[in-house]
Amino acid sequence: MASSNGKSLFVKQEIYNLVAKYLSGNLEPDEESALWSWVEASPGNRKEFESLVQLWNESGRVVEPPFTADVGQGWARLERKLGQADGGAPSVRPTAARLRFRLRVAAALLVLLVGGWLLLRELAPPLVEVRTAAGERKELHLPDGSQVWLNQNSTLRYERRFRRRNLRLEGEAFFQVAADSLRPFEVEGGGVGVRVLGTSFNLRAYPQEEQVELDVRTGRVLFFHASSREELEVAADEAAVFERPSGRLLKRPSPDPNATAWKSGILRFDDTPLREVVHTLERYFGARFRVDNPAVLDCPFTGPFPQPKLEEVLQTLDEGLMDALEVRREADVWVLSGKGCALN
Repeated sequence: MASSNGKSLFVKQEIYNLVAKYLSGNLEPDEESALWSWVEASPGNRKEFESLVQLWNESGRVVEPPFTADVGQGWARLERKLGQADGGAPSVRPTAARLRFRLRVAAALLVLLVGGWLLLRELAPPLVEVRTAAGERKELHLPDGSQVWLNQNSTLRYERRFRRRNLRLEGEAFFQVAADSLRPFEVEGGGVGVRVLGTSFNLRAYPQEEQVELDVRTGRVLFFHASSREELEVAADEAAVFERPSGRLLKRPSPDPNATAWKSGILRFDDTPLREVVHTLERYFGARFRVDNPAVLDCPFTGPFPQPKLEEVLQTLDEGLMDALEVRREADVWVLSGKGCALN
């Protein structure tokens, strides 16, 4: 009987070892086959595996508090529990041999759990974290050949070995993904994710904004909710948004032509209503506006601005729209007034 229990514990430890190596991206092909065979062997195995994966994913979102084990107190509590395990009269005590057997089993379980926990910590791969400050942008070359352009006030995290092409984004970035049919490229940020095999796209996921915005330039991507797994397929020259308050994923009728202006350094407007121009300038420059006459927001504007400066753009708007728009500055706020434009 003891031999059977020992064998079972050994097998369980081996399974936990395989799960830990899978989660850390260190699983060999023959080990992967063994792991999936165990997962598919029973619904209980699959449920246990999914629980371990969920625990691993959640562990990346919280800061682990320091842990100090009181071994003496733990063993004392364990002996008390084992002494009452039969649920019989308190005066009936287990034999010494039976108690020693229980303690051996409990010790094996303790080693299994602590060993698995330590193994997960040891095998957790080191992370690369890249940050940008206000006004700073960076171009990155990932180990798989993909390129990333990181916008200002953004953070990108990924495993140094990059065996699983999973990244976490806080802020905005443009991705040019190297094709790899065996390893999907996945970016999570702002409660949603993007999964691709090879494409280029822009993802804006600043925590202070109510929307996460996706613009796809080439290929196709899967845009999904990180919790509910609701998903949308978004193709080249299409866009989609995730509305944080409602939790909805929505396709947009057309992509924002200036979605990647922060990367290209070129702003383009083509008969664009001033309300959209102002929105773009707010995002591109971090500028603040006050509108004294809402009618000015209907005025259309056309013009390219390579390597734009805010003052030059506003001066061009002021001169181009003449009496319809007047622009002045009050402290750090730009005030828009004028006669406005009538809607056709």
